[in-house]
Amino acid sequence: MPDNPYNPLHPVEDPTLFFGREEALSFLQLNFSGRVMTKALVILGHRGLGKTSLLNHVPLVVDERYPSVYIDLSALEMDSPVALVAAIVDQTRAMMGMLQASTYRLPTFPDPADPSIDFLQWLADDYLDVVLAAIRRQRHMILMLDDAHLLFEAIESGSLPASLFGYFQGLLERYEQLDILAAMNIRYEAQSLEMAPFDDETLHHRLTPLSVPAAHQLMTEPVSDRYSFTAEALDRILELAGGHPFYLHAIGRLIYRRWSEARHLETITLYDVQTVYPMVLEMTAETIAPIWEALRPNERLVLTALLDLVDGDPEASEAITLEAVETWLSRTDYPLNDVQAAAAFRALEYQGIVHSDLHGYRIRSVIMADVLATMLDTGEIRKPPTRRIPVWAIFVAVLVMAGLVGGVLLLVGGDDADTAVDNGNRATVTLELDLAATQAAEQQTATHLAQPSPSPETSPTPTPLPIFRFGG
Repeated sequence: MPDNPYNPLHPVEDPTLFFGREEALSFLQLNFSGRVMTKALVILGHRGLGKTSLLNHVPLVVDERYPSVYIDLSALEMDSPVALVAAIVDQTRAMMGMLQASTYRLPTFPDPADPSIDFLQWLADDYLDVVLAAIRRQRHMILMLDDAHLLFEAIESGSLPASLFGYFQGLLERYEQLDILAAMNIRYEAQSLEMAPFDDETLHHRLTPLSVPAAHQLMTEPVSDRYSFTAEALDRILELAGGHPFYLHAIGRLIYRRWSEARHLETITLYDVQTVYPMVLEMTAETIAPIWEALRPNERLVLTALLDLVDGDPEASEAITLEAVETWLSRTDYPLNDVQAAAAFRALEYQGIVHSDLHGYRIRSVIMADVLATMLDTGEIRKPPTRRIPVWAIFVAVLVMAGLVGGVLLLVGGDDADTAVDNGNRATVTLELDLAATQAAEQQTATHLAQPSPSPETSPTPTPLPIFRFGG
């Protein structure tokens, strides 16, 4: 069976399978153009957006005067600076071998067990000086640090010294031939802007989902000699993935596997896409949960509202308005005003999670929406509690109502107060009803024979003072 060209778990190395990213490539070519760089370039993005694939293609797109040294920080046990320095030394020697540069003057790596050796200082003073001289002065060495956010975590845990970033800044200022390109998770962007040498925002490039043409190429060109897609199936794939490379590769891998098991398939239909979709959700879920966990509280609130408002249909045709989200949140214990909600949506859009138009907001990828909706249903994502009236407010309301009712009763019963006092405990007398007299009176009234009755004489009675007054 031919090798499957799709693999969401591995970066793209074959340049014929690398699509899109024109802006990112232009960003690299512009900055690696012969000028001295005293700050690091930074590539930002969520997992699966193609940061490593982009680094793999740096040697193919930048000037040949820029040999690169790739360091996969996720493959290192960074319990001390020794592993980091050793990786840089090994990859640098490999780069020099490709350039056929002389390595005989390279110093021997120190004994890792020697406590007197400062390995970072040795790299700066003894090693890099020889390397940069050996590759000739017209060349610039790019030190590429993949998953550079792991350095922040190692420093925070105490495994690496807090001075490490200052050390990198010192290297850039000391060696004009040295450049640093770091790729890191986008949730570390704000933190990186506070630390040299990553603190120049103009040297940051954020990866976004692929454009529709690039996503179309990714799904069709690698398999063009094996099978094709109906227009309906291809449109559905692009809708499900929302341009996310990881999701596109997951769909492509499962469809290719389906084709390889049933070679009579020459055209992939919508039915084939729907058949593999449950497995796509399983494959992509592990990349979506960390995105949710990294969101700020307000971002989680508006995203939860968005999920609930689509009412289990992530493909609802109508976008959700900001006002609808505010109304939904106003019924919870965590209401947001329009400024707070709009700011949270801007942050989500910046990260490529939602997109907006004149009609409102939508989750960018149906796959992401479905995974998050499942997490909501299973309780992994909890809705904010519905707003309840505090107990003290209910107690105060009861007291106020009791006072109002008591006051009304006093006012209504005021005219009979004296009579009640005078009568004391007098027994109640029941009068007999004279039906004949009543009928005669009704007959006289109906025939206009009713006689006028004299006006009653006034009999003033004193108004009693209320037992208590409101407010005193």
